[in-house]
Amino acid sequence: MSVRVNKASFSIREKLSELERPIGLKGSELMRSETAQEARDFISAGRKNMIINGACMINQRFDSGTYTLTASPDYFPVDRFRSWAYGGGQFTIQRSDNAPPGFKNSMMYTVSTADASIGSNDYYVVQQRIEGYNFAHLGWGTANAKPVTLSFWVKGDIPGKYGISFWPDGQNYNYVTSYTINNADTWEYKTITIPGATAGTWITDTGTGLGIWWDFGTGTTYQTSTTETWGQSTKFIPSNSAQMIATNSAKFRMTGVQLEVGKNATDFEHRSYGEELALCQRYFYKLDTMTGLVIHAQSAKRALTSIWYPVTMRTTPGINSPSTDRYALPGESNISNTIVIDNTYRNAKTTTIRWDNGAAGNIFTAGLSYITFPDSINVPPEFDAEL
Repeated sequence: MSVRVNKASFSIREKLSELERPIGLKGSELMRSETAQEARDFISAGRKNMIINGACMINQRFDSGTYTLTASPDYFPVDRFRSWAYGGGQFTIQRSDNAPPGFKNSMMYTVSTADASIGSNDYYVVQQRIEGYNFAHLGWGTANAKPVTLSFWVKGDIPGKYGISFWPDGQNYNYVTSYTINNADTWEYKTITIPGATAGTWITDTGTGLGIWWDFGTGTTYQTSTTETWGQSTKFIPSNSAQMIATNSAKFRMTGVQLEVGKNATDFEHRSYGEELALCQRYFYKLDTMTGLVIHAQSAKRALTSIWYPVTMRTTPGINSPSTDRYALPGESNISNTIVIDNTYRNAKTTTIRWDNGAAGNIFTAGLSYITFPDSINVPPEFDAEL
């Protein structure tokens, strides 16, 4: 007995067209990659985010406290995001627990003193400056310059077009553009892709390789009508940008900041808290408020110790510390004596500092050891190697 099976006819053209459907936009881009490295860059294999502390977890300077940002000095709402309020206005800056899904923290700016008439040379801004070593692989300043994509979440009280710019250390070959806050008090996701800079002078060592400027209101000196092109000198925002600083009590929050190679924004790279802290400590490190240092007396007026930083710092740090210490004599449990510190003897390096305590009087006994604490436990020593 024979059995005949008939199979329905089909169109080869239709079947071939269906092959493209399951892979989507990203799949199509991946299939068009000409080299393994292009494919790797597209899927962002390995570390991809050049921004440090983009999720705003680390805040070594004052943890959950607040700070009033005025014309002097600049300061940080969270680690690595340096901020200025150069003019008559002021911000209260802090780390916030208000964040979009997938994030725990954001940086927050609240206008505490409005500036309704910004002077031509005034500026209100937050920046992150990327170290040259972390930026060198982009090849900027050459014909092989790679494009990058910046992405972030933002929530602002004042809708409008906000200035943003990318610039080298000399701030003389800038790329000026903008993004828009569409709705007040609503988390919105923004992406900005910019072409690689084939000209300009770009630092590729411990200096500022690339700076990014998010604007809150800046004077006409720094505005330009020429946007979306490289080559603007000392210009940072488009003309007619929003001026959040002009509205008292207005708030601005930002988190999930990521800068990656390529023309597409990918999912945010969440690093562990410990890894993010170590990355931040390359630029700023603060001893715990109750960290005691064992010092060894060389003479009646001088005792010393060494402090090893948890990571190698970017450069020899500046040191901010109390001018006096409290110390305990050997065998004492009550740390109540005070010593005036002579900073002349400090010898700082990128990995350690020799910390000397020079006393005005003969208070030490050579050969003995003492325990010291900062005279004010709320102001422990700080080591600053920020860009």
